[in-house]
Amino acid sequence: MLYEKFITGCLAAALLLGGCTKETAQKGTDPVTPDADDARREVMMTLRNKLSVKPVSSKAGTPIATAAENAISTLDVYVFGATQENGDYTFLERFAYRADANDKLPKGATELQLNTTGNDSNETAALLKLKKGLFVKLYCIANDTTLVDPAANKEIKPADFTPITFTEGEDGNPQLATEGSPQESTFTTWHTRLLTAAAKADTLTTPLAMAGALTTPIDLTSLDNSARLQVGFRLTRLAARFDIDNKAGDSRFTIETVSMGNARRGSGFFPIRIYGKLPDAESGDLITTPARAFAGDNANNGLCTGAFYAYPSPKDDKAFIILSGQYKVNETEMKKVAYQIPFTQQTADGNATWFDIANNHRYTIAITKADAYHLEANIQVADWADDGTIEYTPDNKPGEIVVTIPDAFKGDSKYDEETKTVNMSLVDGSSITLSTISNAAIDLTKIYAGGATAKLYDWLEIADPVTGIDPNGRIHYTYTATLKAGYKTGRYPRTTLRFHSLTDASENIVYIEALAAPKPIDTPQPPKAPNGTSDNPNSFDPELLEASVYRITGSRTLVKITCPDGVDMESKPDWLDVTQASQAGAETVFELALNNRDIEVAGNRGTIVFHNKKKTELKVNVTVTLLEAPVTPSYEAIGTDNTHTTSPNPETTPDDIEIAIKKDNTATVKANSMDGVSVKIDYTEGSPEWLIYEGAVATKAGMETAGTAPVLRAAPMNKQQDIVFKPV
Repeated sequence: MLYEKFITGCLAAALLLGGCTKETAQKGTDPVTPDADDARREVMMTLRNKLSVKPVSSKAGTPIATAAENAISTLDVYVFGATQENGDYTFLERFAYRADANDKLPKGATELQLNTTGNDSNETAALLKLKKGLFVKLYCIANDTTLVDPAANKEIKPADFTPITFTEGEDGNPQLATEGSPQESTFTTWHTRLLTAAAKADTLTTPLAMAGALTTPIDLTSLDNSARLQVGFRLTRLAARFDIDNKAGDSRFTIETVSMGNARRGSGFFPIRIYGKLPDAESGDLITTPARAFAGDNANNGLCTGAFYAYPSPKDDKAFIILSGQYKVNETEMKKVAYQIPFTQQTADGNATWFDIANNHRYTIAITKADAYHLEANIQVADWADDGTIEYTPDNKPGEIVVTIPDAFKGDSKYDEETKTVNMSLVDGSSITLSTISNAAIDLTKIYAGGATAKLYDWLEIADPVTGIDPNGRIHYTYTATLKAGYKTGRYPRTTLRFHSLTDASENIVYIEALAAPKPIDTPQPPKAPNGTSDNPNSFDPELLEASVYRITGSRTLVKITCPDGVDMESKPDWLDVTQASQAGAETVFELALNNRDIEVAGNRGTIVFHNKKKTELKVNVTVTLLEAPVTPSYEAIGTDNTHTTSPNPETTPDDIEIAIKKDNTATVKANSMDGVSVKIDYTEGSPEWLIYEGAVATKAGMETAGTAPVLRAAPMNKQQDIVFKPV
């Protein structure tokens, strides 16, 4: 991904009318001889972010951006031109500034003079005189004079720039004769010199490279207009800054060097971007940087700012800071140690996730505890803004989510901005786009309601974001969410999209509901069974879309379904009666009642299909499982004078009890059942009715079939009935 964070302030065009000061005057080598004044147009350029054109002594206090970090030692402005506003831009000319007057300007460059202006000298101004006759764009690089062409792995030299040439037209005005080199599209692919692990001094130090561009074309096609122009764009640091807060007296750890593992070797300029392959780096993209001595104000005695700098890198690199030094074991012994600090943050579930290292951000590593083998530290992330007047206030948080519905689906899909909920059409090809703007890298997480089970119903496809950077350096993200092709399960769990900043974990959320598809929701069940006294054993699970009905007389369960257009029952099993119990707004409650307790049901399952009243093609299926409610007898209390034989096949042959005929003899059978039992005694024809009974109540644990595997379902109610038999 691309990252952009800006030094506060802006670059606007400025004009130096007087001579430059002694500090800014410099002698270049063979600057390009300007054309006649009437062939050029003045552009005023002003840098309003407290950038300094010469070394500045530190002021009292601790500014956010130090003087060294704001210093400009070199500044190169590359001008590209084209005859048409949307044409192919090629190199036109180059302006250059060098703080050291002994440094020679690049061959072919026009000397650029800088001067401090404004209140408290917090603005830096320069004069550009640009050739007329073309549309032009400006690309500006500070503190880095080395550009590398990745196509040829070649360091660019001044001779590699060939300016546009002009010829005199029939009207006497200059006209483009030959295009320049390189083309703008080639120039923007170039990157910084790559760091190497072998060179001990190959670490980033101040002054720090910065880049900015004015890509909105400036119209200089009018040869008659000589009015001075003002333009504006920003400079942004390519590097991230690392501050280290350590008090050796408390932590017992004295830091000597700092380096980084899995660091990216360079950065692009336009836009500022991660060097190398994404998201996974290739061999050669990453290095362990050479160790840099840990020094500076408050080093090992508090907060040391600017202890280390690095180019941006994505979270997949799993970069880490390496701190090496001495650990004080006791008053007489010091031990050489080295610790790795990963760039991770704790999530709500207790896991750790890696985060990106973004350019123009400050990462403060606060050491809290150390021992000879382990180091504890916190990492805080902040914007790297200048002190003083702030014209631009960065914000890490993702911006407002803008939902766009394509014209083809506007009649169906709807977005409620207040609830942040999209009701998405389920027509084939249905899609929406979600756009946001951020000053830091963001990521998108898709979460289905219903936990692990809901992952089986992955109905929404989210494409990789299309990104772009505006003139202010903010990253524009556009995601496309599409109904997954060929998805036919009929279940569309509620989807949560979390747009979160990889810098500070702030986030925005959008919910997506399948538009007008009937959606079962949590349904309170009647508290009592059909007998009006027992607890109701039946249930409905809206996540699994499963209802249970036990095989008891009058058994019933309720199913609540929400659908903006209303919902109807389309089909059902013959052994169930389905009626509408109530309706309120988008919610409809249906009662599912068993109409034949003794019916044989294949597989003990059936399906009810509900559909949208207006769009019958939008459906949801609810599976109904018929659970057995058998009577399970126990003969442990029949009495010592009586005997019993349990049938090996109770469905065809009853159990047998023999009761001794004697005074006051009884046989007690304990019956476990779902909702109580009744007793019927059949006598052989002609036999007297010699047996009487009395009773009270029992329980059940049944078997439910889920797919092909039997699953034991705990008894939702437990009744035990003692049936006492005795002869007359």
